[in-house]
Amino acid sequence: MDHTEQPSKVSPLVLRHLYQPTWYYNLKIPLFYGLLIGCGYVAWYTPHTAVRWSCIWEWAICGMGIVTFMHDCTHSVLFQAKWKNWAVWAVCDPPVLVTFSAFRADHLEHHRYNRSPRDPDAFTMGSAGCAISSCSMRISCSAAY
Repeated sequence: MDHTEQPSKVSPLVLRHLYQPTWYYNLKIPLFYGLLIGCGYVAWYTPHTAVRWSCIWEWAICGMGIVTFMHDCTHSVLFQAKWKNWAVWAVCDPPVLVTFSAFRADHLEHHRYNRSPRDPDAFTMGSAGCAISSCSMRISCSAAY
């Protein structure tokens, strides 16, 4: 879909249902941490290369899940209470080594300049080379189209 097309309309009733907070959805947070710790343990101690690399792959996927929790905390949508979003952020921060203020500043800058050359995530726009995002210190590489 390009920017000239209108998105399909979703009824307010469906949206209201989708935005209802449900406590059991957040059980995925300890699940991801259990997988992260378990895969790290198995990868460290297994003598089998295939098992080790499978665990490392799963560990990376869990890390992206934790970044998703950080994203939701940035927008204060994981929990209704703002302090709970900050608390979960404090738990998500250590494994990915990005502070809340750095991630928030970088992410809000992304929203301000979304899909433009000034977007900190502009590497997804197809420009060649590597870019280091100053706030989160993440390195992003892409090839030119």
